[in-house]
Amino acid sequence: MRVYLLNNAAEAERILRPVVVQLDGTLHPCEGLSALLDQLPFRQEADCLVTSVFVGKDCAIEFLPTLKRQHADLPVIIWSANLDVATSVELMRLGAHAVLEYPCSQPTLLLSLHQALHESEQLRIRCRREDEIRGKLESLTTGEREVMQLLFKGMTNQEIADRLVVSRRTVEARRQRIVKVTGVPNLIGLVVLLAEYGLLADTRAAVESDLQSAEVAALGGPSH
Repeated sequence: MRVYLLNNAAEAERILRPVVVQLDGTLHPCEGLSALLDQLPFRQEADCLVTSVFVGKDCAIEFLPTLKRQHADLPVIIWSANLDVATSVELMRLGAHAVLEYPCSQPTLLLSLHQALHESEQLRIRCRREDEIRGKLESLTTGEREVMQLLFKGMTNQEIADRLVVSRRTVEARRQRIVKVTGVPNLIGLVVLLAEYGLLADTRAAVESDLQSAEVAALGGPSH
């Protein structure tokens, strides 16, 4: 486990290092935001960032949203002196895992780090699962994706067959393969799975685009 430290306080590393060691982790101090960003693409394990609100010319309120967009599975602990309530609320709203006043007790640091590293591991597991689901969906044929979208719209097998100008047996075969490829017990299970991982809207939009493209192609292309 890695803990990155981005902090102006000279004593921060000395205070934090023994706490990280208790968690069997390693501490990686970064001299500035650019140095941190250079390291993050090579992360391979659960980790977190401990940072002051102000690091040189950089302010966490400004860089935190970008950091969370690029590294959603990186929990950020704000550890800073003289925090006011409004700033603390804003940092939490922007995605900070915790806001701690500097300095604080070792038990407080230990608990926050433990929770952040656990969150990081859970986020990594979720991201891997999302990638796995996306890969399975991408392996479906265009015809199977069309059937899936029309099923999502509540159409029956016969209605889908009529819409796509294929046999009902073809629709049933495509439906069976959708279930088999995605590893769910049925189409309801697929909807639940996609909704759980926040993929339902994206999947429906992508397949709807496929359907529209197929319909345009069937009509001989767009009219001018």
